Amino acid sequence: MPKPERIAKINAEIVRQMSKIISNLSNPELRDTLITVTRSQTAQDLYQTKVYVSIYGNDEKVTKVMRALEESKAYVRRELAHAIDLRVVPEIVWVLDDSMNNSERINKILDEIKGN
Repeated sequence: MPKPERIAKINAEIVRQMSKIISNLSNPELRDTLITVTRSQTAQDLYQTKVYVSIYGNDEKVTKVMRALEESKAYVRRELAHAIDLRVVPEIVWVLDDSMNNSERINKILDEIKGN
C-alpha cells in the first residue's frame, strides 16, 4: 500500500494532467464549456480514481458534458497513462462537483435576506 503522502502526490498530478487532457478533447459537447477538475480521490490500491469536475452551465449542458466525458473515458485514461508514470493507471470515475453551484445558491439566498 502506498503511503498517504504518495497518494496525495498522485492525486495532485492526476488533477494537473486531467485538466490538460480535458482541454484538448475535440468532442463538440465540450467546446465553449468551462470545465474545472477540482480534485481527484485515488483508491489505496491505485486501481480507481474519482475525478471531480465542476461544469459551468445549465442542467442540460452539465448532463451533455458528463455524457461526453463518460464517452471519452478510455481515451482520457490512455492519455493519462502517457502523462504519468504509474505501474497501473487507475480506472476513471467521473463525479460532478456541484459545490460551486451550491455556494452560488447560498450567496443568492444571503443577498435576498440582506435585501429584505
